[in-house]
Amino acid sequence: MNRTAIVFLSNDRTLSIEPCINAFLKNNSIREHLYCIHQESILEKVDDIKYISINPANYKYIEQVIDTQAYDYLVLLPNQYIIDRPLPILESIEILIEDICQVQWISESVPEKQIPPILHHPFFRYDSYKQIFMNPAQDRTMDNISYSDYIQKKYYTTFCIVPSIIDIRLPELKTHIPIFRNTYYQRIYDQLYLKNGVGSVCQNYDLSKNTVLSNIPPVLSSEVTVVTGFIRVNHASKKHKYDYVSCANKTLSLPNPMVIYISQDLYEQVKEIRKNLGLLEKTKIVILQVSDFYMYDQKHRLDQCCLKNRSPYNNSLYIMAVNSRYSYLEKAIRNNYFGTDYYAWVDFGLNHIVNMDVIEPITYNDPLRVKIAWIARKNLTYNHKCLGGGIYVAHRDTMNILCRLHDIEFRYNLSLGHCVNDDKTLFFIFMKYPELFDIYYSGYNCLYEKLYT
Repeated sequence: MNRTAIVFLSNDRTLSIEPCINAFLKNNSIREHLYCIHQESILEKVDDIKYISINPANYKYIEQVIDTQAYDYLVLLPNQYIIDRPLPILESIEILIEDICQVQWISESVPEKQIPPILHHPFFRYDSYKQIFMNPAQDRTMDNISYSDYIQKKYYTTFCIVPSIIDIRLPELKTHIPIFRNTYYQRIYDQLYLKNGVGSVCQNYDLSKNTVLSNIPPVLSSEVTVVTGFIRVNHASKKHKYDYVSCANKTLSLPNPMVIYISQDLYEQVKEIRKNLGLLEKTKIVILQVSDFYMYDQKHRLDQCCLKNRSPYNNSLYIMAVNSRYSYLEKAIRNNYFGTDYYAWVDFGLNHIVNMDVIEPITYNDPLRVKIAWIARKNLTYNHKCLGGGIYVAHRDTMNILCRLHDIEFRYNLSLGHCVNDDKTLFFIFMKYPELFDIYYSGYNCLYEKLYT
């Protein structure tokens, strides 16, 4: 016998979905296996519903709170829509066929299934200077591009958290079903769709948008822990002829709580700067050495891949150093020295290329995206194929996702025989998962100023 779980989703603490539940119960005879998943909101108990209060930092997928193995179908009822009329659940089950796995009861049309392009070496020109892949020189597809269009037109998903019914009879589709309306997790589940050759359809069953959501006051910006670090690596390069450590004064002047990963020779100097600014209590200094670099255990492999690189990218230690920021972030988040939910990476010597004349604290309040710059030049008409990895900020959960994706992407390119710098690796991630990023356009000089404005 087919079993259906009906799941009410509330992803806002300030809005009760009780009216949505009552309207559904009033207009539908199906009353079995009802769940209400919410974030610490106060709801009046309704008969026949199992209430599940979760912390979204710990629960991201429906199978974490409901035994999806016990069901063939899931009915998703998020609170972005008002469920004020009967929904054709039984009729929709009949529509679910071999290559259709979701029936959406919304007025918006569902796009045709499209497989996002995957980056492979044969389709890209090799740039020996930074050991990165670039589109052919004549390809100017990133010129004058609209970030919103880039996501909506090129990288939409077929699966979506909207009022709908999902066929989860396939074992592969019983996992990674996102609980709330998070476009990144939707893409993860959509990849399972594509892998199994299924898509979505829309019945154009008009449901009202929940306008109360738009009246909720914005969340105040949260305190951010800044993570930075530097271990000196000797390399002969025309690129770095300035004193990088002397450029660190501006980064160290940020009034945010700060975790600093440095070598022993810099400890007293860094400590004194933070102390003189009255920021020592908001400072955690961690001593590291070269052997703590990212991928140091595979140094011989990186040495071989760097032989064809130009300086400074022909030095495997330099490649490790600039890519170690992600392991530093992971360590800082794991230890959570200052109890913050948000974390930012700021290059130790960011001021060597970025203007930081006016020091303002870094704040942020978007729990789902990484705020980072897409490097643009020539009055922002030509967009470089790299992101500004010198400074970016995100919620700890989203930052951990970014760190994990960086590791996957770096190792993938290494398997092709290439050591890729951090800014370009970020762009590869952006092209595959653009919804994970809160993009602003900027040249290098104003990265910091545009971040906090």
